[in-house]
Amino acid sequence: MALFVSFHAHVKPITHHYVLPKASYTIQNHEPVIKNQNLKSDTSVKRRRAKRIKTLVDKGSISSTRRLLSYVESGCLEDALHVFENMSDSSTFIWNVIIRGLANNGFFEEAIYYYHRMQFEGVEVDSFTFPSVIKACTAIFATIEGQKVHSRIIKLGLDSDIYICNALILMYAKVGYVKDSDEIFEGMHVKDLVSWNSMISGYVSAGDGQSSLMCFRKMQADGLQPDRFSIISALGACALGHFLLNGKEIHCQIVKEVGIQVNRRGDRCVVYLKRKTW
Repeated sequence: MALFVSFHAHVKPITHHYVLPKASYTIQNHEPVIKNQNLKSDTSVKRRRAKRIKTLVDKGSISSTRRLLSYVESGCLEDALHVFENMSDSSTFIWNVIIRGLANNGFFEEAIYYYHRMQFEGVEVDSFTFPSVIKACTAIFATIEGQKVHSRIIKLGLDSDIYICNALILMYAKVGYVKDSDEIFEGMHVKDLVSWNSMISGYVSAGDGQSSLMCFRKMQADGLQPDRFSIISALGACALGHFLLNGKEIHCQIVKEVGIQVNRRGDRCVVYLKRKTW
């Protein structure tokens, strides 16, 4: 169930709305009401953490900002939103904290909602705002919304930020727009392991095992050591394209690299390849 939040009386209603799959949002001029019970601190660990934070607040030894950060880090989203709504000065940093907290805890539509409210209230976005928003769009396949966010990024001149680019690569790859992912990837002046992994897995998602393996080899040629995500995607590419020799080679690399552990998906790819020739 989506989280619908109403806001204080001094907040004017937004005249437009954006639509996500099975949901649309508008801002109403009422007191904040949290209707998503999943945001509540329903575990004993979260309750204990929230109680400790409240004790510090009562003693006057913790600021509102620190309290918000503590609730977000503890996964106490209901408490975090309560603090957020009652803060008199909400800077870009504070908005980024709440959007990131929602996105990281699986409340993707809510994260996008707060991103729109942030702009409506005239708070400036920055390079730290967008990775979480793009992550939210990616998770719920909100492609049109993601493209609008991308356009906003370009207008602000933030399209060279490595973290934003990595998030965009993954977003486009997940919905099958690998050409867009590749265009962003090739335009990056600096690429990290996340950039390469996003492209390698993106090609697999698009059914292009050969391009995925080529990307995997290029990454190694550039001197980057693959991690378990790289290996899992590469094994998936081998299984997809029936590249048995490549699969054996990568499997040997897993055996040699003791620190690399694959998950069940990687194990299934290895089993599939073994059934073919081993």
